[in-house]
Amino acid sequence: LDGEPAQTPWVRVTLSRVRGSAPREQGACMLVGTTQTRGSIGGGHLEYKAIATARRLRARWAAETPAEPHLESHALGPALGQCCGGHVELRYEIAASGALPVPAPLFHLQLFGAGHVGRALVRALRPLPCHIDWIDEREQEFPLDAFAPEVGGEWPSTLRVLAVDAPEAEIATAPPGAFYLVMTHSHDAPTSAGSASSAPPPNARAFCGDGANAVFPSRRWSGWSAQWASPAFRARRQR
Repeated sequence: LDGEPAQTPWVRVTLSRVRGSAPREQGACMLVGTTQTRGSIGGGHLEYKAIATARRLRARWAAETPAEPHLESHALGPALGQCCGGHVELRYEIAASGALPVPAPLFHLQLFGAGHVGRALVRALRPLPCHIDWIDEREQEFPLDAFAPEVGGEWPSTLRVLAVDAPEAEIATAPPGAFYLVMTHSHDAPTSAGSASSAPPPNARAFCGDGANAVFPSRRWSGWSAQWASPAFRARRQR
């Protein structure tokens, strides 16, 4: 009964509208089968009721062609007793398959440094929908299996490993809004990255020192770190 054929048809439950505080963002969804669920709309009383509703609709829709989407509205605090207290609308519909939609990436990260700190960060980011450029000139420092990450493996499937002679040159390839982390083996690396441009790139969002230092650890670097650490530059970025 628990196999994939026994679960179909799946019902997709989507947070089609969110107002105020809610356990998940608008667009979050889950799939409800005969005995299984996949994904989450935030748990709690809302998800409990949504699963029950989806299974009732599933039984009804089995005799209907086509099955029309069903909409519900919930006040999370007054009606369901959830501390979020916002208001959500749910959309129920038959799903084409039991696969959850691939979420849009939350961000693009350029991570410089393939040492132990870099490896720990990449592993920690694996559950998140994000694109990672992992950059270092020391090819031997990258784990061999990171060059061809597999879905379900140790490394994110959206990981791109770049063993290049001039890591700082990759900065120009980053998309607008990208984030940057420099976790390198050498104190000179941030300076080299800074010298690639006379000013921080307009799409820059963050800059960290190497693994032995905190964020903006020192102004002795002649490149970006000194500029980015300055109150004047931070104020300019916030405008």
